Amino acid sequence: RSNILESTLTWDKNKIYNLRLFNTVSVRALDMGNNHIDVLVELSERWYIFPVPIFELSDRNFNEWWNNYNHDLTRINYGLRIYHNNFRGRNESLRLTAQFGFYQKFDIQYRIPNLDRTQKHGLTFNIDFGAPRNLAYKTLDHKLEFLRKDQIIRETIGAGITYTFRKSFFESHSFAYAYRNSRVLDTVLTLNPNYYNGAKTTQKYSMVSYYFVSEHRDVVMYPLKGYQFTAYIAKT
Repeated sequence: RSNILESTLTWDKNKIYNLRLFNTVSVRALDMGNNHIDVLVELSERWYIFPVPIFELSDRNFNEWWNNYNHDLTRINYGLRIYHNNFRGRNESLRLTAQFGFYQKFDIQYRIPNLDRTQKHGLTFNIDFGAPRNLAYKTLDHKLEFLRKDQIIRETIGAGITYTFRKSFFESHSFAYAYRNSRVLDTVLTLNPNYYNGAKTTQKYSMVSYYFVSEHRDVVMYPLKGYQFTAYIAKT
């Protein structure tokens, strides 16, 4: 019985730790006598708000930026991305992004893992917006040709929603729908009529996907034993 109890407490400890809300987790049994025990759970909470600065090249690699574009500092993206874990104290997560510079974009994602007391249903919402004043409209001699203007060249709006059903603690199913709408200036079609299929200034499309995960690892971040099985399929 002591072996079964120790194994059960270890699994419970890993379940709590895999929530990624705590730095340390301790689960132990206290002998109360007369074949009774109390379970003591001790936790050390993480810091939940992480601001991450954005400072990156807009080009595909450093060599391209240094040689093809003469290390032009105006081609740098900068901004801030904020992660707020355990939002509202319910293991919800919020992500905000504001990026400026060569390519401007903004996005927000809000994840609700548990909609009700059964903790089997969850939702994730996301929306993003991109408005660059610089756009690669074609490739010439293995080099991207860019169009620059003082006005926005392309506007892209995307939105999506994901429903998650957790059949058990170890298995979950996710169904997602996403939609994107992009629009470019007429100047882009003048330079490259095939930028969008059909010589159109707009491109609209949606995507549906299904994701399944069966998680049986002891510690998700640094697993030592167990296994994980995933499957993913999408239609765009």
